[in-house]
Amino acid sequence: MPSLSSSQELLIDLDALVGNWQLLRATAPDADCAAVVKANAYGLGAAAVTRALQQAGCRSFFVATAAEALALADVVSAESRIYIFNGLRSTEVDDCRAQGFIPILSTLDQAECWWQANRRDQRILACGIQVDTGMNRLGLELREWDLLRKRYGAADLGASLIMSHLACSEEQNNPLNALQLKRFLDIVAAARSWAPGIEASFANSGGVMLGADYHFDQVRPGIALYGGNPETRRPNRFSSVVHLRLPILQLRRVGADGSVGYGALTPVKSGAMLATVQGGYADGLLISQSGQGFGEVAGIRVPMVGRISMDLTVFDVSAVPDAVWENQDRYIEVLNRNLTIDEMAAAAKTISYEVLTRLGQRFGRRYHSEAATSNYDESEYEH
Repeated sequence: MPSLSSSQELLIDLDALVGNWQLLRATAPDADCAAVVKANAYGLGAAAVTRALQQAGCRSFFVATAAEALALADVVSAESRIYIFNGLRSTEVDDCRAQGFIPILSTLDQAECWWQANRRDQRILACGIQVDTGMNRLGLELREWDLLRKRYGAADLGASLIMSHLACSEEQNNPLNALQLKRFLDIVAAARSWAPGIEASFANSGGVMLGADYHFDQVRPGIALYGGNPETRRPNRFSSVVHLRLPILQLRRVGADGSVGYGALTPVKSGAMLATVQGGYADGLLISQSGQGFGEVAGIRVPMVGRISMDLTVFDVSAVPDAVWENQDRYIEVLNRNLTIDEMAAAAKTISYEVLTRLGQRFGRRYHSEAATSNYDESEYEH
């Protein structure tokens, strides 16, 4: 892996990303292993991530909105499919159909809109249907699901996928998993009576790890692709994808007992060595990890001290030998193979999804792949 430059920079390891996808595919060998690349691939760059996964063999990609799908229209190959989790508004129907995107319909109004467009164009295009099994978020209620099948023929609607979403898949023993599975099995049976050959999709990252009963025809991993742990009670099987280091703006030897940062919340002793780095909550470092998180210098863990501010964060680097600063660029790593997104999330009392998606646009993003072919242009993906 190449060394990082001395500026703020996110290095995204596409080899690790692809390796994570391959592990998920091997865990669900009889299912199509899709990739969730919504929210700009969890903040890592949807175009670069999609290209890398497509090159590895992935052909199904899930985004949240029609706008996200349009941003990938020129990225995916002709044989790849883009699904839109949130369905679509009536104003988005024509663009969606022109590009061949597959909306996931979650309301009867969306179903009516899609059915009318199929009639109008005299061209049946594919859609997916989401039915709620216990999350009470997006999806048809069971009574609406029954009504949809009575109101529309599957062929006229273009129904090609039936799906639902697990609420607690990261908790392997949570009874809601089994209850949702039972409900989804009934939904799939009804769907296949209505639309023979329709595919079924149920498992997110955690669902993949729950076993074959949850895999059906397609799995839809997200956080595990990016190195997050989808199993709360087991060691993480997935490789870190994101590496972030922040340049040190100032090294300070404290001259007298005092405190650090806004609010004077953290005391420091005379003689402590403090490093102030370029990066704060405007860059996505969560203020809730103030005084809880860690960085790393030459393999040595150093604690965050004081309150994280908008552009700056302070670390106590007293444990780092002076000789270290003479032999390397002055920066502190805050995400790497040892400092994971899950650890940062725990320090901030949040989840790894938020850690990734909040990483700011002030960071340069650089993509690395030893396995890249000659048609992979790393500079193409730089922000």
